[in-house]
Amino acid sequence: MMLVIGLSLGVTPAFAQDSYLDDIAKVASGDNQYAENGDSTGTYMMTPRQLEIAGLLKLDEKSLGKNGDVWSSATFKDNQFQIKSRKDFEGNKKAQTYYMKKYMAQAMDTFPGGKHDVSEKRLAECVWYLGDYGCKRFLDKGSTGNKSVDDQVTYFIGGNK
Repeated sequence: MMLVIGLSLGVTPAFAQDSYLDDIAKVASGDNQYAENGDSTGTYMMTPRQLEIAGLLKLDEKSLGKNGDVWSSATFKDNQFQIKSRKDFEGNKKAQTYYMKKYMAQAMDTFPGGKHDVSEKRLAECVWYLGDYGCKRFLDKGSTGNKSVDDQVTYFIGGNK
């Protein structure tokens, strides 16, 4: 299927069905809501930057990454889930899914256009893995410039279908 992506993809009914979430959860963390890998955390292995984009955190750019801990530069915004720490976030799978959907809606809305032979589900997975511009580069050029990453992305998004 050819998916034509405009400057504002928006959240279509198929995308809103979240068909990509289970696949991302399995690949990212083995569907483990308490998973941690470096700064990435939870079911979807979200980074502090992704959680800032989703509206949960505010990162202090001046202290970002000091002592190798990005989380120490994070301030949690008031939220409906009463999340005040990384551990709170890991302990609330509903919050993880909520903020993942918010992040993905933002990333998909800002996807930089083009025509790609990829399903919306696989596009969402590519955007999660590489970010919006990284995914566009991969789909446009067939490479991120790093063979190891290319192999992982190709495996993950099922050969672009």
